[in-house]
Amino acid sequence: MRSFPAPAAGRACAASQATIESLRFWFPALPGNPSPKGRGEKCLQSSVLGKMDKTCEMKRTMLDSPLGKLELSGCEQGLHKISFLGQGTPAADAMEVPAPAEVLRGPEPLKQCAAWLNAYFQQPEAIEELPVPALHHPVFQQESFTRQVLWELLKAVKFGEVVSYQQLAALAGNPKAARAVGGAMRSNPVPILIPCHRVVCSSGAMGNYSGGLAVKEWLLVHEGHRVGKPALGRSSRRAGAWLRAVGPTSGSPPAGPN
Repeated sequence: MRSFPAPAAGRACAASQATIESLRFWFPALPGNPSPKGRGEKCLQSSVLGKMDKTCEMKRTMLDSPLGKLELSGCEQGLHKISFLGQGTPAADAMEVPAPAEVLRGPEPLKQCAAWLNAYFQQPEAIEELPVPALHHPVFQQESFTRQVLWELLKAVKFGEVVSYQQLAALAGNPKAARAVGGAMRSNPVPILIPCHRVVCSSGAMGNYSGGLAVKEWLLVHEGHRVGKPALGRSSRRAGAWLRAVGPTSGSPPAGPN
């Protein structure tokens, strides 16, 4: 999850075009990105990923979590980032979930994100009933393989499920792009909400995580997996169907953090 600098208050998100151009540099050989099929899905994607048609006045708020403090940043148009402020090591009593925090002021996307995260930690069965905040980080504002991968991960891989790099590449339309999927995971600006911790190696090993392996392990255990051994048998049903459809593919998990 590569960290992208948030736009300064009052500056247009379009000023971050260089960030998007850098994504093109890293993925020059990838094929065209498939667009979601169906008007309903397009409307859903548009509502979640937001539009780059207004300036961003950035706001930030802090949220207590079992993994330490999280910083949420965003604007009226959408959420930009979720940042871990700890050292990548959950506290010894991390299973004791703090009381839900209240976000009394700030843009609606930050309030929605805080409510979603509180439910994730306290009452996971409720998250499917909560709105996903609109996303307005530059990586979501223009078609790219990274955006397509993150979108597929958000909508296809649910709480308690895992997916391999290879399966997620297939979901995004390029079964041979397992390594590029690792790059997309490093570019994820909103971890937990877009669950890059659910992307594991085909062997069932956890793989890497920019938030720290201890954090990834905690998140997977929180979702019902055994310590150190995510159960690929509980992989996303849609991902499994895709992989069976495309047959054996090549590709291996990328080196470095995801």
